[in-house]
Formats: sequence, C-alpha cells, structure tokens
Amino acid sequence: GIEHGNQEYRNKMLNRKVSSETMLRGFECCVGRRYVTTGNTIIGMPEENRSLIFDTIDFCRQVPVGIELPGAFIFAPYHGTPLREIAVKNGYLPAGSICDIRNPRESMLDQPQLPIDELIGLARTFGLYQKLPKSEWKWVEKAERDTVEGREVFESLQREYNTVPSDARLDES
Repeated sequence: GIEHGNQEYRNKMLNRKVSSETMLRGFECCVGRRYVTTGNTIIGMPEENRSLIFDTIDFCRQVPVGIELPGAFIFAPYHGTPLREIAVKNGYLPAGSICDIRNPRESMLDQPQLPIDELIGLARTFGLYQKLPKSEWKWVEKAERDTVEGREVFESLQREYNTVPSDARLDES
C-alpha cells in the first residue's frame, strides 16, 4: 500500500518510515512478473489538504508502468486507531460515530481545509488525475464538482480515459 505520496505525512501521521524512493524501487521489482501488483492510496485522512492529495497523485504518476493503480480510497476512521483519535480530538468526526459501510458519507472526516464534497470530488477524479496529462487537469478539476457541467465533463473525460491503455502513464504534455 502506498497509502500516501507525501513522505513527511506518511512518516508523521501514518508512522510509515519507508522512503518514496524505496517504495518506487519496490514497485520496479514487481514489473513484468506473473502476478498483479497494485498501489493503493487513501485520501481524506486527518490534517490532509488538497495539496497533500496532489502529492499522492504525483507519486502515483511516478509508479512504473505495469503496476495497477486503482485510484483512491476514502479514509475510514475505525475505532481504536490513532488517526481516528486525531480526527475526534480535532472535531472532524463526532466521538460516538461508527463507520458504516452502508452510508460511507457519514464516516468521512469533515475538515475545514478539506470539506466532504471536495473530498468526494477528488476521490471520483483521482484516476483521471493519475492518467491524464497535466494540460488536461483544468478539465479534471471541473469534473470534480457535482453539478450538471461537472458530471458532463467527467463523462467526457471518462470516455477519453478509457481509451488510454491501462498500463500507460502520460507525461506532462
């Protein structure tokens, strides 16, 4: 699991002391094998903001071709975890709340720097940000919004995204 693309956040908040370079080397060792390797990420964790999410997107864009990148999962604040304690302490989640897979929106952290609607939009478009050239990101940002225009742009980009080979990584153009 990649979990987070920002090494400092990963070290401090997730207590994962592995460097980005080491993770990328690990993925490189898995390319061309007879098994599927995926790189899972999580967004919406305590103290995370849009910029940190884009650090994760940028990290994923460096992962070698041949590694499956499924997009981003939204953080679930399970009882007994240190990240949940941070979320409750900082008022991002009511203390008595329970993660409910039938209603995940109720389990999402509502942070001033990353409101739920923005988080959901970023999760929906995460794969597009991973795959499409940065020159297209202005359209992906429009697709984040849950509006008529945002949904139309999203559908258009999805058609374009689906024409990109699943193992392709596009450069900055």
